[in-house]
Amino acid sequence: MNLSAPHWVRKPDDDDGRFIIDPINLNTEEIKSEAIKDYGFAGLPTIGEIIYSWFDMSERLARPLNSFRIFKDDINSAFPQFKFHVASCLLLAIMITQDIIFIHLNGNFGWSGCPMVFALLGRFILNIARPLISGSLHL
Repeated sequence: MNLSAPHWVRKPDDDDGRFIIDPINLNTEEIKSEAIKDYGFAGLPTIGEIIYSWFDMSERLARPLNSFRIFKDDINSAFPQFKFHVASCLLLAIMITQDIIFIHLNGNFGWSGCPMVFALLGRFILNIARPLISGSLHL
């Protein structure tokens, strides 16, 4: 069992914060590489790539940019949407007090592999949405 130190991190421009763990032995470059190998790379598009795709589509369809609709959404509490395997949960235990131990069952901020796991779901969503949308998609 890994007993990690919990942290409360403030969100920018918001009074609410985020409860995270910092499992030192689960946030190494080796662990991150393993997560990438298991789940795939979690790459986010740059603002430049997104804007370039708008101009590219405008040119390909010979339509002005103001004829397009731009939509942005965010999945609220993305990481808790997936559950860890029971054997992995013990690695994410947090000692709150001497007699209280919190064990994460769902994704959380604290393990460097969570973005890769969630990106796997993102790629699945893109594969379903791509045939239905004539524009460019970024996730």
